[in-house]
Amino acid sequence: MGRIDYILITKFNEYIPADMKWSEPEYGLAQKQHRMQMATYSLLIEESYKTIVKRAVIYYSRAGKTIIVPITDSLKSQVADAIDKIYRMIRSEEEPKVRISLKRCVNCNYMSYCKSRSVGKTLRFERII
Repeated sequence: MGRIDYILITKFNEYIPADMKWSEPEYGLAQKQHRMQMATYSLLIEESYKTIVKRAVIYYSRAGKTIIVPITDSLKSQVADAIDKIYRMIRSEEEPKVRISLKRCVNCNYMSYCKSRSVGKTLRFERII
């Protein structure tokens, strides 16, 4: 989490972030959180390398499917909005709303810190089979 798997640089000096995912695409499209992740990486690449990122690549290994994600101004704006929301939550010390979904919890890096509103205590999954 938090590392770009690859940055492809074309012969035209185009920078393309690329990521490999174990999960499946949704209805043949990149999952929303993956599109947001790639847009975030794109913003970091643009700042670091003084370039414009136009697209990203996600390879879903279980499905054997490669998806090209257009990096649009709208997608970048969604990332900026999400970052602003995070800053507001930090400043106000507001906890994020919790949505319990075991399917999504299995691979979550924050699972051990997650608070469930329904039971009012930290969720602990010793082992999920």
